[in-house]
Amino acid sequence: KGHTGVVDTAEARRLMTRACAGLSADACLQLSTMYADGIGGDVDTSRSEFYLEQACALQNADACGHLAAKLTLEDKTTEANLYRGYHLMEQL
Repeated sequence: KGHTGVVDTAEARRLMTRACAGLSADACLQLSTMYADGIGGDVDTSRSEFYLEQACALQNADACGHLAAKLTLEDKTTEANLYRGYHLMEQL
């Protein structure tokens, strides 16, 4: 919060980007949510997915679970996505 008590969501997104680049899995997961929901800027599903994958690669179990669900439950599911999603679930 700034001195006015108002949260600057654009600044929060910028800080989360920096923290994710510093290999904070939690920041990457939060950033994924911010892009998915349009917090601090426009909705960007491709960036949301990118940061979700980053968080999973950094061993964030919640991110891997979300990614596995996304890969196996969405309409665009392919055989490759199913395999990858189930492999992620086995690692949890």
